[in-house]
Amino acid sequence: MGLYDSPTLVYRDVGEPRRHEIRTADEEQVLAEVHQVVGPPPKSGLNRFLSPYPDRSRIVVRADAPGGTPLFFVDRAAGRADSALQPPCTVVAPDGRPVGGIVHDAAAFAQSFLEGRSALPGGRSSFRQAHHVVDAHQRPLCAVAWEPVEMGGHLDRPRGGGHAIYTDPAGAELARLEGDVLHLRFRLPEPLGTLLVASPLAFLLMNEV
Repeated sequence: MGLYDSPTLVYRDVGEPRRHEIRTADEEQVLAEVHQVVGPPPKSGLNRFLSPYPDRSRIVVRADAPGGTPLFFVDRAAGRADSALQPPCTVVAPDGRPVGGIVHDAAAFAQSFLEGRSALPGGRSSFRQAHHVVDAHQRPLCAVAWEPVEMGGHLDRPRGGGHAIYTDPAGAELARLEGDVLHLRFRLPEPLGTLLVASPLAFLLMNEV
């Protein structure tokens, strides 16, 4: 079974930052291996917590078939470290051709943040992240809506925000991301198929701290 034949994909860390495996649902078969090819090494140890801002350098990771054949790249653009706007990611074919990308829906995020603010000091607040999957010409192909993140109140730490639903412009569900597991409703035409398979890797890069 190849990477684009499996309706369920599991994304696993393999012990090093920015190194992942994409596996079948039963995790018995590795369908792709992912590693960083461009950019500074990720922060590790205490450096992750001592720095006031996330690293927003340009980062590129490559997904290879188990035999080493490149499948695609995920290229996170450089961004401002002090900005809440997540830098966009471009998905690139092995020949260097842009396939499309994943972009942060900053307007929807800001609106949810305003609507979810607690009216009481110390009360519970919430917000939702939102993204768009776009083609190589920046035309939207589908929207990605995330479950709310709740914080404050009696919570020791923020909770939620790990699940997302992908919908096409007509509102039909295409896929679900549940933590590190992607469920595809059916085999999608290109470029959408590659973009959805690459999207969990893009979200990991966009959300790095």
